[in-house]
Amino acid sequence: MYTTRDVGLNSRIYMASQEAYPSLCMQYVFEGSGVLDVERWEKAVAIASAADPSCRMVLTRHLNFSRFVDSGVTPPVRVIDSRQWDTYDSPSGAILNNFNPRTGPMAEVYLITGDQPRVAIRAHHAVMDGRGLMTWAEDIFRALRGEEVQPSDDTIVEADLLNHDYKPAKRVTGRFLAPTGRAQGAERGITYMRKRITGSFSKIPAKIALVLAREAWRHGKGNVRFGIPMDLRSRRPGLKSTGNLTSAMFIQITPDMNLDDIVAEIRRKVAAREDGYATLEDRLMNYIPLKVLAELIQRDADYSHKIGLYRYSGFISNVGLYKPEPFQGGGFTAHAVHARPISGEAFPFSIVLIGFEGVEKKLDLFAAVPKVLANNGRMEALLDRIIEGLA
Repeated sequence: MYTTRDVGLNSRIYMASQEAYPSLCMQYVFEGSGVLDVERWEKAVAIASAADPSCRMVLTRHLNFSRFVDSGVTPPVRVIDSRQWDTYDSPSGAILNNFNPRTGPMAEVYLITGDQPRVAIRAHHAVMDGRGLMTWAEDIFRALRGEEVQPSDDTIVEADLLNHDYKPAKRVTGRFLAPTGRAQGAERGITYMRKRITGSFSKIPAKIALVLAREAWRHGKGNVRFGIPMDLRSRRPGLKSTGNLTSAMFIQITPDMNLDDIVAEIRRKVAAREDGYATLEDRLMNYIPLKVLAELIQRDADYSHKIGLYRYSGFISNVGLYKPEPFQGGGFTAHAVHARPISGEAFPFSIVLIGFEGVEKKLDLFAAVPKVLANNGRMEALLDRIIEGLA
């Protein structure tokens, strides 16, 4: 019997966002050496997908009765030349729009040939989060090495792990400044930029939040608020799941706060498990058709650009450093990894950080900003300031 699970609020928003702008795709790209044997990868993906059925999920039913159901169809393994795709975007946008919640696929693997072989492992954010996608990637490599792959419990949703007892003393309202300043021009789309640095770094989310807040205040007066994705799996010891089990923790920064204040506030929120609060607006989302919800999301993004204020100032996702040894098999050995951040017109700034441990700790910073906020050299300058702040 195939796995089924509820469709959480976040998943509905992610699917609706696909109607408004390119899908919220989770993506890891492994850069390496060796050969990419298509047949071996197809077999390994099939084995890992049977153990981790989130990658095979499709949407059934509608509104509050919606369910994700395991289709039983293995995600495709596609081969593409590196000259056709730089792993950022594609000229036609086709690569970013492969996912279809109703018919599938909702995940895929790209074998990227060229001078340096690369592997892109991707999934729609509605069915997997960053930790879930990494678990699937690890299982694919296990299968490539001929090792046993343990099954995942992919019936769990984020609502099963949230702290429903938490109620904020005061609901956060209003809108927030973007770190790049106000929108300039009217060009649609997202600008992606990636930089790689080496060294040991600490307090990464707090340092980035402080840099972004100061940059926002350089452009104007107002409030800043950042979302930090939190993996909820630790709340159920021993849980292995490739589902979407991430909840955003939001932190508002004021001009009188320094780095230690931000670190302390993050730690306090984590310890208090400050999540799980659902407003009436949130609950009503389950009764809004996805196409209508997509229109509301697009209108909100347009309005945000117009007034220069957003529902949050940005998202900061620190995936962390991984040991490289698990990411080899089938004749391919990964030497570096980077991740694609979530993106969309409604996200004024989004950054994800990930890397491999080793003699040289390589940390990749991959940022996404709407073009109207990234133009005129603003995005590159902002990334340079973030790197300075991390040092």
